[in-house]
Amino acid sequence: MEEQKLRSEIFKNYWGVIAIILGGIWALYNFHILRTEYSAQLDLSVKESKLVALDLDIEVSILDVHCEDKIGLELDVLIENKGSYPIKLNLANEKTGFGVTKVVEGNDSNGHPNVKKFYPSVPYSFHYNGFWAEKKAVVALPNVITKITYFVTVDEPGYYLASFFSAIPQESLNLIEKHTKGKEGGTASALNTWSTIKYFSIPNHTKSIECN
Repeated sequence: MEEQKLRSEIFKNYWGVIAIILGGIWALYNFHILRTEYSAQLDLSVKESKLVALDLDIEVSILDVHCEDKIGLELDVLIENKGSYPIKLNLANEKTGFGVTKVVEGNDSNGHPNVKKFYPSVPYSFHYNGFWAEKKAVVALPNVITKITYFVTVDEPGYYLASFFSAIPQESLNLIEKHTKGKEGGTASALNTWSTIKYFSIPNHTKSIECN
């Protein structure tokens, strides 16, 4: 009886060990499958998130003409498309704009820099015989830097802020929101526009109304 009982226990333990080994193999297999699926979804998500990627910057050139009563500025908005497909920016949209702000010493009641004057501007394609052709839109191609040129005349030297913003097309916004939703499904309101700013100064010797 004791020998039979011992054999029965050994048999049970044997199958128990086999069950544990098979269970481990099955768990590893499922883990590998889930990891493969997750990696594939992550790769797809990363690729999709890179479809919409714009880098914006502003370059400022002071037009040095001493005999004018104004100071001329040529400002180039540089748009580098680091994504995978063309993106159209509607410059005539009410949610798109450009301007130069004169900043003076101190802050307002909200802690923002004090503003003396704002100089708006629009981009033009060309001027011919009294006709001005305003640029209504641009298409930023992948791996290409697109330039939008603005001209502004300001009244005096000092510190200035150039700012550009453009509404994100709905199809691009949908793709961005897909990959930037928070835990409760919210999306930052800042994603409604692409924007960039540039602080710069105009030295005192720039402006002079003395003409030779």
